[in-house]
Amino acid sequence: MFTSLISRVTAIGGLIATALLCLVAVLLQSSWSTRESFAWVSHSQQVIVVLDEALEELREAESGQRGYLLTHDERFATTVDQRLSDVSRQLDQLVRLTSDNALQNERAIAVRDAGSRKVAFTRESMRLARRGDFAVAVRGIAGGGDAN
Repeated sequence: MFTSLISRVTAIGGLIATALLCLVAVLLQSSWSTRESFAWVSHSQQVIVVLDEALEELREAESGQRGYLLTHDERFATTVDQRLSDVSRQLDQLVRLTSDNALQNERAIAVRDAGSRKVAFTRESMRLARRGDFAVAVRGIAGGGDAN
């Protein structure tokens, strides 16, 4: 079959070339897969960061709200509206970020809806307090229901 030296060297060279091509293909596939995995990790991290920021803004807004309702000191209320706007914007961003995954998107929409209700409730209690109805606003918060 491989009687001459040239045919043997050619056959071995062909095998080596084929093995190298297979190795290159495996390495390229592995590299692509790793890059894709890193992209998903980065995406997941971005989703977590946006959610954490929204929750932190909501906590800060509620803290300012409580400070204002307890002390009637306008300094506590100065950033509440901006923080609530930031919460709404971040929750909308969360929904957009999860649009590539139906289950996560459904959950993000539920989180956004719950957050929107909390933002509306907080805005209403601040509106009542700024109008001078501190007692009504405090009762609404203490009752956990509508501030009206």
